[in-house]
Amino acid sequence: MKKIFGIALTFLSFFYFFSSLCFAGTLGEPKTVGENKFRVGIDYQYIFDKDLEYKSGAKSTDLISGTEIKDLRRTFAKFSYGIMNNLEVYGLLGVAEGGVKLDSFDTDPGGSLYKCDFDVDSDFAYGAGLKLSYNYDENWVLGLDVHYIRHKNDYSGTITGGGATNTSTGDTTFQEWQVMPSVGYKISKFTPYLGFGYTDMRLKVETRGSNTTKYEADDNVGVVCGIAYEPYENLSLGVEGRFVDETAMSVMGAYKF
Repeated sequence: MKKIFGIALTFLSFFYFFSSLCFAGTLGEPKTVGENKFRVGIDYQYIFDKDLEYKSGAKSTDLISGTEIKDLRRTFAKFSYGIMNNLEVYGLLGVAEGGVKLDSFDTDPGGSLYKCDFDVDSDFAYGAGLKLSYNYDENWVLGLDVHYIRHKNDYSGTITGGGATNTSTGDTTFQEWQVMPSVGYKISKFTPYLGFGYTDMRLKVETRGSNTTKYEADDNVGVVCGIAYEPYENLSLGVEGRFVDETAMSVMGAYKF
């Protein structure tokens, strides 16, 4: 029976992964690194699309629609340490870049509709988190990941509307929080897993010499699916996707010692 559940979990992971183009801010497999163990890895994240909604700032909430993060790319070095056998802490250091679109907002009711398209420059990104795990038996593992990520990037772009196109420059600050329980099932050297939980992203746009506007995630509940592969005892590779709250993917690799 357990093997049947494991095969079903594998099928679901691949089904969600390929049918949705992959979706993620990385969760990773539920298993922790182990007491007094270290793990060093690379984590590449690509957010294809994440919808945002107006929170506060220069424009009225009635006048903004269609705000979204597009093609956000983040690459992190991930450093993990096992405080206990089932508890690890980790830090993230890397870079982030991408784009933001603010479509169809009207600064004057009944006036012209505007479209903004901003490119976010590459800049320093960092984060931290902790992971808990519980081995139900030799195959099943339950996990809980909690993390925070932040990066501040310069942006440049265009604002089109009212018969004119203008340039805009300034700063964007991205912040992300995640609380995500998950379940995985080990099959030989593979561990497919599924996660479901709360993820929130905040964006602050500070236009140079002008105003500040804040946005927050339109959806906060997401589903993650992925699969980890351990070709050797101390080496792990993985691919992961997220859907519902965002359309994204992650690819990661790590070495444990």
